[in-house]
Amino acid sequence: MKKVERFYTQRVRRWRFIDRLSLALPLILFLVLLAVCEATGGLCSTALSRGDYGTLAVVVVTMLATSALYSIPLVFVWRAVSGSIRKSTLRNATFDVTEGIDYYREKLTGLSPTAISLLMDLRIEPQKDVAALVLRYAMDGVVAFEGDAVRVVTFEHPSLKPSDILLLHLLADQAVDRAGLERWEALATQEAVEEGYLAAQGGGGASAQKGCLRGCLGGCLVPFALLMIWGVLAGSLLNFDAMDAFLDAAPVTQDAYEEALYLSSDMAEFGNLGMMLLFALAAIAIFVLPVAALVSMIASSSSTVRVRRTEQGQLAAEQIAGVGNFLHDFTNLSQADRGSLVVWDDFVVYAVVLEENDRIVKEVLSMRGFDYGALMRSTFGFGGR
Repeated sequence: MKKVERFYTQRVRRWRFIDRLSLALPLILFLVLLAVCEATGGLCSTALSRGDYGTLAVVVVTMLATSALYSIPLVFVWRAVSGSIRKSTLRNATFDVTEGIDYYREKLTGLSPTAISLLMDLRIEPQKDVAALVLRYAMDGVVAFEGDAVRVVTFEHPSLKPSDILLLHLLADQAVDRAGLERWEALATQEAVEEGYLAAQGGGGASAQKGCLRGCLGGCLVPFALLMIWGVLAGSLLNFDAMDAFLDAAPVTQDAYEEALYLSSDMAEFGNLGMMLLFALAAIAIFVLPVAALVSMIASSSSTVRVRRTEQGQLAAEQIAGVGNFLHDFTNLSQADRGSLVVWDDFVVYAVVLEENDRIVKEVLSMRGFDYGALMRSTFGFGGR
């Protein structure tokens, strides 16, 4: 069986957090209902002040159930979008293990910071990757820092590629904007393809059709069928005439507390009202689920990249992961090993690109006489990592 590993990049961690954050929606909705309830009639505080803990329990449980039920469509849409992007991001960050490399202490010869970033999750992260490149340029004498500005010293250096030249021109012209970065990203990606680390991939034909069919079935037909079944059950189980009579009998002069007291006086009719809430939720679902399916497919399509790792790229990704493991444990190295590592400027750049071990960046750069935070602040206002 093929063994795989993945890079846990900031993008992966960010979308995992966003995906899990949706689970807090029921609690948020409950707090909103509680605040509205108190603002409009002080229902809970009134029941508490009168010592009517039974009514208070009924109100709190009802609000909890209502918030849990009515947050379901929101959670579904949220997780449909964030889950699609999270899975796509995890898929992009997953690579095949062929050599079983755990630690890699050699230079990643021929790999630029942008190529490393692309091999990690098939995307470029402009903020950290530009920061790593500027640091690389500074160490090679290509740029110099003057106060709060970066001055390009030369456009000619053996290590510079066309994407580097483009980025240096953007720096020199102070035009590091979205449009300029998109042109730079496209050129850097094309270079990785030409170097054999990445290859273009198609749109996925049969897989895309399968996903579309699954989305149509799950997003349209399933909720429609559930609504029909629930409608039949609700129509056969609920006595709408008795329910209308119960609601019509409620005195019109009641405050919020007395209304709650009246509604909870007949638990059978109170249960019928709860079933009506469930039926309303099912009705909402028939509109929400198709939207969620559509938005999910759009989100998945927008997060799908058009390149893949080649065999050469898979091996390089494994080496990059080995370097990341090595840098992660840098603080456990002896002082002699740390001193020998200082001569390898590349490893400091790797630490920035791999988002590994903030301490190595600060410690090694201080040995080299660089203040990373000051350099980054004077570049694009990125600040320290």
